[in-house]
Amino acid sequence: MNSDYLQIVIALLSGGALQYLSQYIIAKRNTDQTEIEMIIKTWSEDNKRLRDIERENRNRIELLESELSLLRAQIIALESAQIDLPIPMWLKDLTGKMLILNKAYEKSFLEPRGFHSTDYIGKSDTDVWDESTCTIFAYSDNMIRKGKDVYYTTVDIPFTDSYTDKWIVVKYPRLINGDIIGIGGLAIPYNAVIKYNSK
Repeated sequence: MNSDYLQIVIALLSGGALQYLSQYIIAKRNTDQTEIEMIIKTWSEDNKRLRDIERENRNRIELLESELSLLRAQIIALESAQIDLPIPMWLKDLTGKMLILNKAYEKSFLEPRGFHSTDYIGKSDTDVWDESTCTIFAYSDNMIRKGKDVYYTTVDIPFTDSYTDKWIVVKYPRLINGDIIGIGGLAIPYNAVIKYNSK
């Protein structure tokens, strides 16, 4: 009886059951492979699309940076034309780098401390000022970045370890088409204002 049963099982397996099982396994493998191929294809297409978007964004950023540089050059040229007043005047970019300063600034603040305009233009406050003065300048610059129209402060300008001079510093945004592209500034000797007001 057992051998009869065994023969029936062998007949079934050697017939359609084994063939069906093998076809099922092959079909399942083909389906899995097709799904993997679809996933890889979708991933490749998404990756290509993202690279195209990144390239477009990079091109846009380069164009905007180029336009910003041109605008900055234009405002420096405009600023240069009217910066020859006998009081210290300057223009920084939004990162705090000095773009332009006038002769009065150089004579009032830089030369007495052994610096020249070339030591400051294209550089930041830390290149020519002490830490506490830089902190005051950074705060007032930040007030302009945050949207203040005009920011006034008094600053004790250090000339030596033992001598400082008080100045009124006025900072304001430099705008083109309503967009802030720089931080303008001017300084007035505190004593000159006091003398003028006492008259």
